Amino acid sequence: MKKEILEALKAKFPGVSDNVLDRIANKLAKTVTTAEQVKTAVEGVTIQQVIESYGDSRATEASNTARENAVLDYESRYAATPRRDRQAARTSSSSTRVIATGRVTTIQYTEVRTRASTTLSSRRSSSKR
Repeated sequence: MKKEILEALKAKFPGVSDNVLDRIANKLAKTVTTAEQVKTAVEGVTIQQVIESYGDSRATEASNTARENAVLDYESRYAATPRRDRQAARTSSSSTRVIATGRVTTIQYTEVRTRASTTLSSRRSSSKR
């Protein structure tokens, strides 16, 4: 049944990728059982459904590629690395994150502010004498 549906879709939508039409044919093949139902089902398919099917296939492909790349990236960084080295890598990236979030700048600002207020209060006390 799927082959018949696919051929009917190719006739209705010439120039559309076989992969996209194959996805639609798979969906229709689950419910269509006779040749008459094939004709009715294919007539009910709109260009909007073809476009949505194409978008879905691209999103699925992108998701799978991203997942594969993430696994490969993780394995290249940590899989062959001894545990001690992984902990060192985490520590170095954590200290980088602290600097990136500005916590170090805040601490430095607090220290400078404390020194300045201490100096200012010592000047005030010496000017009162």
